[in-house]
Amino acid sequence: MVQPGYLLVVGQSFERKKMGTYSAALPPIYQAHGGFYLGIGGGGRGVEHLEGGWSAHSAVLAQFPDKASVNAFWTSDAYKKAKQLRVGAGTFQVSALKGIAPPPSALPGYLISLALVLDRPAFDAAAKAEAALIAGAGMVDLVRSAACDVDTLEGDPAVYDVAIVASPTVEAARTFWNAAEFVAFRAQRAATATVNTFLMAGIPRSA
Repeated sequence: MVQPGYLLVVGQSFERKKMGTYSAALPPIYQAHGGFYLGIGGGGRGVEHLEGGWSAHSAVLAQFPDKASVNAFWTSDAYKKAKQLRVGAGTFQVSALKGIAPPPSALPGYLISLALVLDRPAFDAAAKAEAALIAGAGMVDLVRSAACDVDTLEGDPAVYDVAIVASPTVEAARTFWNAAEFVAFRAQRAATATVNTFLMAGIPRSA
């Protein structure tokens, strides 16, 4: 089975008019490369900041047939032309990621975490423990990428591990996040990495 690719954008926009014009130009370019949005928004608009210091950031998550398709989209002439529409409108960290699996439902919630690892062996052990908690809660790992496996398309070279988890609903993801067992896990993980986490509401989609 071909593993899906994911495009993740985390950033801050300063000019809504420019960003609106830019966003309106993107759907046919995504479609040409087999891509589609899974979620998009900012604080109070489909994205909730849960952890870390990046509270003002917005995010975009899109799925493609594979990681190569993400890079083909980004380097296409059509996208390069569209990108000029947002020059000076914000700062963005854009990553191409190799997926493990596609989302399990049409409208899930997504937990998106970026971890600056401080203790690699301890963090990797914590990631295994987290995977067990995720599976036990009926959620699915979409991405588990070490910084060295992240393709940086825009912004600073990747220094953060990226994890994306899909839950059947936003409410189920929030319940998982606040469960006593996961709260205790996060307290232990804090000694291994500095983590920024967002909860993103999925949007209706069609593959």
